[in-house]
Amino acid sequence: MLSLQSDQELRRIIGLYGPTFQSEQSLLEPVSPGFSGALVYRFSPGARKYALRIWPVFERSIPKLEALTRLLEDLHQQGITYVSPAVRKEDGTVATISSTGRMIHIEPWLPGQPSTEISSSEKKMENMMLALARLHLAAANHTPRQEHSSWLRPAHVGQSASLKHRLKKMEHHLKAGIRVEFAGRPLSEQSRNFQQRLQSVFRTQAVSHWEELKSASRQCVSLQPVFKDLWREHVLFTGDEVTGMIDPAAFSCDSVLTDLTRLLGSVAGNDWSKWNEAIAIYRTVRPLDQTECRMITVFDQSNLLLSAIGCFDKYMNIPPDADQSSLQQKNRLSSRLEEYLNRLELYHSR
Repeated sequence: MLSLQSDQELRRIIGLYGPTFQSEQSLLEPVSPGFSGALVYRFSPGARKYALRIWPVFERSIPKLEALTRLLEDLHQQGITYVSPAVRKEDGTVATISSTGRMIHIEPWLPGQPSTEISSSEKKMENMMLALARLHLAAANHTPRQEHSSWLRPAHVGQSASLKHRLKKMEHHLKAGIRVEFAGRPLSEQSRNFQQRLQSVFRTQAVSHWEELKSASRQCVSLQPVFKDLWREHVLFTGDEVTGMIDPAAFSCDSVLTDLTRLLGSVAGNDWSKWNEAIAIYRTVRPLDQTECRMITVFDQSNLLLSAIGCFDKYMNIPPDADQSSLQQKNRLSSRLEEYLNRLELYHSR
């Protein structure tokens, strides 16, 4: 993986974090990229492991990262140790803007690995849902600073920003349809298959989803800081214990259902019995009211269809002659899109 910064500059930035970091010239080990466009390196100054994160080019707001860091620090103080706040430099700040305009920060490396066995392990599922419920309760206690209100607000009641955003996107797609821009190159058999399947589920499901979204987006629900981008690859296990919930960059105020449905959709698919069991475990710590219970399906369905469309767009935007890293990303997008389409084609209400 190539960084847009030189190794020398990255080490200079690491040195801003104090003597422990300055005295060690440990290996900067690149980590496989996710879907956000961020670059991550793992390194070990002394006995501890850390992650150095180079943010995507469109994310360079240090005040936004400060708001997130204060939230994660607060969660730590409340006993939620499976999230990782940014390490503060010697001057107290949380990030550096590099010579190429990328925002860079360091955070402790959380132990554990994502698991492919969550849905088949009662203990993993139980611990995951309890960990999420405890995180949500703690996050609801957080009081952001006034100057950070653009990104985080205290817990309150209102309309879901996620549902409103999804409603606009759905209306756009209903007008424009599912279009493929491929710059004159022929579609591969796989691409054509994805296009046909996506267009089919869109024709049969989009209008009803739009109507449900229109109604649900007007409902008032409890809002608070939530992950927004929590799925199975972002939950780390050591044995059966949850030891990490990672990549919290999308944290903002919304309904806890954004986290619940995204995570359970990625773990349990359309197995509604597992959904019901998992939600029952969650509710032993963080109750859901009647409105929240009624809205679970619309949060799941809207996320699923729009995620499939977004995934397809990203997949199509990577040309066949792209570099090896981009082609690996395309393969991961292909697997994810296949999963989305399988769920959509077999979807039925809970």
